[in-house]
Amino acid sequence: MLHTDALIAVPSANGVLPASAPARVVVRFCERLRHLPLGVWAELAESASLSGSRSSAASQRLREHVDRLPGVATHVTPRVQELVSVAEEFVPPAVAARMRNTALTAALALLVREKLSSDDFDTLYEPFARAIPVAELERDLPKVQRIFTNGRPA
Repeated sequence: MLHTDALIAVPSANGVLPASAPARVVVRFCERLRHLPLGVWAELAESASLSGSRSSAASQRLREHVDRLPGVATHVTPRVQELVSVAEEFVPPAVAARMRNTALTAALALLVREKLSSDDFDTLYEPFARAIPVAELERDLPKVQRIFTNGRPA
C-alpha cells in the first residue's frame, strides 16, 4: 500500500516523493525521460493524443485512484513539469502541453500501477512502452534504491 506520509528526498529542487517501490520507479522514469530526445517525446505525446475512448476511460479510472491518495499528484507533477520546462523552449505551447500530459499520465500510472487493471495500465503507459520499457525501470530499481539511503540521497 502506498503511504504518502512516508516521504523521501529526491534529487530535485521541486520536492519529495512517497518512499515506495513505485515512487522509485517514477524517479527512474523521470531520469529516463530527461534523456529522451525532445522530438521523440513530442511524437509519443502526439500519438497518445490521438487515442480514443479506451484511453479516456482508463484516464478517468487513474484520476479516481490518484484522488484517493492525497498529495500524490502534488509530488509527481513538479518533477514532470521540471522536465517539460526544458522542452517549452523548443516546442510550441500546445506540443509542450501534450508532452506534459502524456508524461504525467505515465508517471501517475506507474505510481498507482498496483491499483489499475493491467489493461488500464497498458493503455495509460503505452506511449512510453517502447521508448522507456517498464521492465527496464524495474530492473534498474536496485540502482535507484541505492540512491536513497536513510531517507536522503546518497
